[in-house]
Amino acid sequence: MGDKVGGNLQYNYRKDEINFLLSGGYFFRVEQAEFSFTTPEKFGTAKEKGWNVEALLDLSGEKFSHHLQAAYIHSGIDGIRYVKRNTTNQGWQVLSSYVRSTYQTEAASIDYSLTANRGKEYKWKIGAGARYLKKNDEYLLPRSVKNAENLLFSVNGKALAYCSDKLSRRLLIGVEAGHNRNLSGAYSYTGNHADYKIVTELEQNDLNYLISDFYFLGGNITYSQKIKENDKANLYIKGLVNYQKTDSFDFNRRSFLQISIGCNY
Repeated sequence: MGDKVGGNLQYNYRKDEINFLLSGGYFFRVEQAEFSFTTPEKFGTAKEKGWNVEALLDLSGEKFSHHLQAAYIHSGIDGIRYVKRNTTNQGWQVLSSYVRSTYQTEAASIDYSLTANRGKEYKWKIGAGARYLKKNDEYLLPRSVKNAENLLFSVNGKALAYCSDKLSRRLLIGVEAGHNRNLSGAYSYTGNHADYKIVTELEQNDLNYLISDFYFLGGNITYSQKIKENDKANLYIKGLVNYQKTDSFDFNRRSFLQISIGCNY
């Protein structure tokens, strides 16, 4: 079972071509693992605190529009274990509780895009962005750590082609490319059975995946049109392809193709 409380604040300024939005939030969440029939028994609790701040700026012109977005997120989780005693009359009693593990996550991003306007739609759009992600997981006793820190850069572009005004037929073509650069990362285990494969293979390969440098290239094509001339419903067919390449560790490359058909109302 779990509970979550939190709140957000927003400030918006709009005048002429300027639209600025600043928002921030905070949350606190508790999740408990409990075996509960006739005599409830607590196994563990996870307490998470997090906050975020985000800023958006839109500058809308007649021919071009600029969009800038920046965000930062921080969250921390404490894993709590219990020392218990089973009594005949009162069931399980908690004698003490300890924080045995902590999990920290920091993420920051910034994105910019330039759009060539065409009525309520656009002709084309180009953009660039950067994302920073740091994860630090620690088991306190016996002390074991796993952490990774990465920085990703990307560029993207989209072009919208008018196939026909009849049924609002449109063809959207998009491309994206980027590079992920690992800044740091480590894994250290000091507990029992350090020779088990879950330590030497599973966790180590998971770290290798998290700290790998790679680049990616992708593209997508979407065709859409109205079902009926006076109906707002749109039918679309989308194809997406993505390719990732790395020379880190024993990894090589990965690619996937996705085709989807849907309807927007």
